[in-house]
Amino acid sequence: MTRTVASLFFILIGMGAMWGATPPLYKIAVEAGLPLYGLLFWQSALMTICFSAYLLMRGRMIPLTAAALERYVMIALFGSVIPSFAAFTAVDHLPSSIMSILISTVPMLTLPIAATLGLDRFEPKRVLGLGLGLVGVAMLTFSDGLGDVSGAASVVWVLVALSSSLCYAIEGNYVASRGLGELDAISALCGASILGTVLVLPAMLVSGDWISPLPPYDLPKSAFALSILIHVFTYSTYVWLLGRTGAVFASQVGYLVTLFGVFWAWMILGEVLPPLVWVALAVMLFGLFCVQPRPREALAAVAMQGHDKTGET
Repeated sequence: MTRTVASLFFILIGMGAMWGATPPLYKIAVEAGLPLYGLLFWQSALMTICFSAYLLMRGRMIPLTAAALERYVMIALFGSVIPSFAAFTAVDHLPSSIMSILISTVPMLTLPIAATLGLDRFEPKRVLGLGLGLVGVAMLTFSDGLGDVSGAASVVWVLVALSSSLCYAIEGNYVASRGLGELDAISALCGASILGTVLVLPAMLVSGDWISPLPPYDLPKSAFALSILIHVFTYSTYVWLLGRTGAVFASQVGYLVTLFGVFWAWMILGEVLPPLVWVALAVMLFGLFCVQPRPREALAAVAMQGHDKTGET
């Protein structure tokens, strides 16, 4: 394994460890009653501030070409606004650990889209993995590990959570197939965050879901602020990795987000999973193992590219 390939795996592990902490932090904020559109607004607004500050320090501006605007729209909708809306809504009804487990479906949802676009291909082993993923989700849905949610409501909220994974799969394949063009990861996310802020602002004003940025900074506000900082770092790294290695490899961060998410939910919230959920998790992780990409081909190409410009495909 070359140093370049090893560093990509190290980056993937670090992303998973940090990203896995966001579901329990979201849970703390949402359960405390922080309003939905206020959370969405400040997530986009604070990301805009962070990314804009970085670009200003570098003396750079975001491009406003038609191609760049297209990428801002896709990343804003499918990488931020819609999946965050789904996640904030679902985490109010599902345990944090269950949300983390459902994140592991991103690679499974990524593969069919990638195969349709000609970016990847189906193989018997990978089809088996997709089937195991569906079995694991079904076991999870009808287990007793969903807290107070049961019956038809469990199906609804699991589907809402899965819609977040579907959005990330769509975004990942879009970036992998189209590339970032003239953008780098930070510029792409800055433009998308600005657009996301503009899109969410009217809904926040109409609903009255304002969250004051002023003190006091209690536990819910602090947890939410920390989740945004983590999101800024991990998401920018994720988009960079998409452009560097492709959608299916980058989406393997779902393995790690799931495992670290269950760990952080136990450490931070004291959540304990019942036996059937552990079985469902094992089935889904084995399914992910079957669905895993052909990393040697993709990463061998990366190793040959060396220090090529970020975002080129």
